[in-house]
Amino acid sequence: MASLTPAALAALTKVQARIKGWAQRNKLRAARLEEAKAAGGPHALFADLSPHEKLRDVFPCGLASIVARGSLYVFDKHLCYHASAKPAGMFSAATDEVVMTLPLSQVAHVAVKQEFTEPGIVVTAVTDPVDKSSATKLWWGGMYSP
Repeated sequence: MASLTPAALAALTKVQARIKGWAQRNKLRAARLEEAKAAGGPHALFADLSPHEKLRDVFPCGLASIVARGSLYVFDKHLCYHASAKPAGMFSAATDEVVMTLPLSQVAHVAVKQEFTEPGIVVTAVTDPVDKSSATKLWWGGMYSP
Protein backbone atom coordinates (compact mmCIF):
# COMPACT_ATOMS: atom_id res chain seq x y z
CA MET A 1 0.00 0.00 0.00
CA ALA A 2 1.46 3.35 -1.06
CA SER A 3 1.69 6.11 1.51
CA LEU A 4 0.01 9.44 0.89
CA THR A 5 1.99 12.44 -0.20
CA PRO A 6 1.85 15.45 2.16
CA ALA A 7 -0.44 17.28 -0.30
CA ALA A 8 -2.81 14.30 -0.57
CA LEU A 9 -2.86 13.91 3.21
CA ALA A 10 -3.70 17.61 3.64
CA ALA A 11 -6.53 17.32 1.08
CA LEU A 12 -7.89 14.20 2.80
CA THR A 13 -7.80 15.94 6.19
CA LYS A 14 -9.74 18.91 4.76
CA VAL A 15 -12.40 16.59 3.33
CA GLN A 16 -12.72 14.72 6.64
CA ALA A 17 -12.94 18.00 8.54
CA ARG A 18 -15.67 19.31 6.25
CA ILE A 19 -17.69 16.08 6.48
CA LYS A 20 -17.42 15.86 10.25
CA GLY A 21 -18.06 19.58 10.80
CA TRP A 22 -14.66 20.29 12.34
CA ALA A 23 -14.06 23.30 10.14
CA GLN A 24 -17.30 25.02 11.20
CA ARG A 25 -16.71 24.26 14.90
CA ASN A 26 -13.16 25.59 14.70
CA LYS A 27 -14.34 28.78 12.96
CA LEU A 28 -17.01 29.34 15.64
CA ARG A 29 -14.50 28.66 18.43
CA ALA A 30 -11.99 31.11 16.93
CA ALA A 31 -14.71 33.75 16.57
CA ARG A 32 -15.80 33.32 20.23
CA LEU A 33 -12.20 33.64 21.44
CA GLU A 34 -11.69 36.80 19.36
CA GLU A 35 -14.95 38.28 20.69
CA ALA A 36 -13.81 37.59 24.26
CA LYS A 37 -10.48 39.30 23.63
CA ALA A 38 -12.14 42.26 21.88
CA ALA A 39 -14.52 42.76 24.82
CA GLY A 40 -11.65 43.84 27.03
CA GLY A 41 -10.22 40.41 27.52
CA PRO A 42 -11.48 37.74 29.87
CA HIS A 43 -8.64 38.38 32.31
CA ALA A 44 -10.17 41.81 32.99
CA LEU A 45 -13.44 40.11 34.01
CA PHE A 46 -11.85 37.70 36.49
CA ALA A 47 -9.48 39.60 38.77
CA ASP A 48 -8.10 36.56 40.61
CA LEU A 49 -6.74 34.87 37.45
CA SER A 50 -3.10 35.00 36.51
CA PRO A 51 -2.59 37.04 33.32
CA HIS A 52 -0.43 34.16 32.06
CA GLU A 53 -3.24 31.61 32.27
CA LYS A 54 -4.32 30.72 28.74
CA LEU A 55 -7.94 30.95 27.63
CA ARG A 56 -8.90 27.69 25.90
CA ASP A 57 -12.54 28.18 24.94
CA VAL A 58 -15.66 30.28 25.48
CA PHE A 59 -19.22 28.91 25.47
CA PRO A 60 -22.29 31.16 25.40
CA CYS A 61 -24.68 29.56 27.91
CA GLY A 62 -26.82 30.04 30.96
CA LEU A 63 -26.21 29.09 34.60
CA ALA A 64 -29.16 27.21 36.08
CA SER A 65 -29.43 29.35 39.21
CA ILE A 66 -29.89 32.62 37.27
CA VAL A 67 -32.05 33.66 34.36
CA ALA A 68 -29.48 35.80 32.54
CA ARG A 69 -27.35 34.34 29.80
CA GLY A 70 -23.61 34.68 29.95
CA SER A 71 -20.44 32.91 28.92
CA LEU A 72 -18.49 29.98 30.35
CA TYR A 73 -14.75 30.57 29.97
CA VAL A 74 -12.42 27.56 30.06
CA PHE A 75 -8.87 28.43 31.14
CA ASP A 76 -5.88 26.16 31.80
CA LYS A 77 -6.64 25.99 35.54
CA HIS A 78 -10.11 27.52 35.99
CA LEU A 79 -13.71 27.45 34.84
CA CYS A 80 -15.16 30.95 34.92
CA TYR A 81 -18.66 32.28 34.25
CA HIS A 82 -19.71 35.84 33.52
CA ALA A 83 -23.16 37.29 32.89
CA SER A 84 -23.62 41.03 32.48
CA ALA A 85 -26.16 42.99 34.51
CA LYS A 86 -29.34 43.60 32.58
CA PRO A 87 -32.16 46.07 33.33
CA ALA A 88 -35.73 44.83 33.57
CA GLY A 89 -37.47 44.42 30.26
CA MET A 90 -41.10 44.06 29.32
CA PHE A 91 -41.01 40.27 29.81
CA SER A 92 -37.89 39.84 31.97
CA ALA A 93 -36.72 40.78 35.44
CA ALA A 94 -33.56 42.78 36.10
CA THR A 95 -30.45 40.71 36.78
CA ASP A 96 -27.22 41.57 38.57
CA GLU A 97 -23.80 40.93 37.11
CA VAL A 98 -22.57 37.41 37.88
CA VAL A 99 -18.85 36.65 38.08
CA MET A 100 -17.79 33.16 39.17
CA THR A 101 -14.38 31.49 39.22
CA LEU A 102 -13.93 27.78 39.93
CA PRO A 103 -10.43 26.25 40.10
CA LEU A 104 -10.21 22.99 38.14
CA SER A 105 -8.59 21.43 41.24
CA GLN A 106 -12.04 21.63 42.88
CA VAL A 107 -13.84 19.92 39.98
CA ALA A 108 -14.64 16.36 41.00
CA HIS A 109 -16.82 15.29 38.07
CA VAL A 110 -18.13 16.61 34.75
CA ALA A 111 -21.10 15.00 32.99
CA VAL A 112 -23.23 15.76 29.97
CA LYS A 113 -26.89 16.15 30.79
CA GLN A 114 -28.90 14.88 27.84
CA GLU A 115 -32.47 15.36 29.10
CA PHE A 116 -34.70 17.39 26.80
CA THR A 117 -35.70 19.79 29.56
CA GLU A 118 -32.15 20.50 30.75
CA PRO A 119 -29.47 19.77 28.14
CA GLY A 120 -25.98 20.97 29.01
CA ILE A 121 -23.20 19.98 31.39
CA VAL A 122 -23.20 19.34 35.13
CA VAL A 123 -20.02 20.05 37.07
CA THR A 124 -19.64 18.65 40.57
CA ALA A 125 -17.30 20.86 42.59
CA VAL A 126 -15.84 19.98 45.99
CA THR A 127 -14.79 23.05 47.96
CA ASP A 128 -13.42 21.07 50.93
CA PRO A 129 -11.32 18.02 49.91
CA VAL A 130 -11.67 16.52 53.42
CA ASP A 131 -15.45 16.91 53.64
CA LYS A 132 -16.87 15.28 50.48
CA SER A 133 -20.39 16.34 51.48
CA SER A 134 -19.44 19.90 50.53
CA ALA A 135 -20.00 19.00 46.87
CA THR A 136 -21.96 21.49 44.81
CA LYS A 137 -23.53 20.75 41.44
CA LEU A 138 -23.47 23.50 38.83
CA TRP A 139 -25.46 23.18 35.62
CA TRP A 140 -24.59 25.16 32.50
CA GLY A 141 -26.97 24.76 29.59
CA GLY A 142 -28.47 26.26 26.51
CA MET A 143 -25.14 26.22 24.75
CA TYR A 144 -26.18 27.35 21.32
CA SER A 145 -22.89 26.60 19.64
CA PRO A 146 -21.51 23.17 18.75
